Amino acid sequence: MKRQNYSKLFLITLIFTLLFSNLVSAKEVNVYLENEKLQMPISALLEDGRTLVPMRAIFEEVGANVEWIHDTNTVVASKDGININLPIGKNIASVNGKEVKLDVSSKVINGNTLVPIRFITETLGFNTGW
Repeated sequence: MKRQNYSKLFLITLIFTLLFSNLVSAKEVNVYLENEKLQMPISALLEDGRTLVPMRAIFEEVGANVEWIHDTNTVVASKDGININLPIGKNIASVNGKEVKLDVSSKVINGNTLVPIRFITETLGFNTGW
């Protein structure tokens, strides 16, 4: 009987700790372009110390063309002679035909493709700050 009580207490404590730590550590990440806050369809995501943002929102804001290749689950974007192919769920991309390793893989959340913002901005020649 005591063992069951300890198990329940442990489980309740674990759930409380996880919920509380998520509430305390959850921070909204705002993205600015030329000192203007971008409105994005979903919030940026922090993963493994990297910030992922909705790709279309960033590319369209800077005037890039964005296309979805359904057969290969790949986002293709281009601007000023820079062509980016980004397969979803992989930690690689292709920039003008050259493979680039990403720190974290791109992903789709609620129909939005999220990509590492530093990769996107630096590939397009922008500065990234934190």
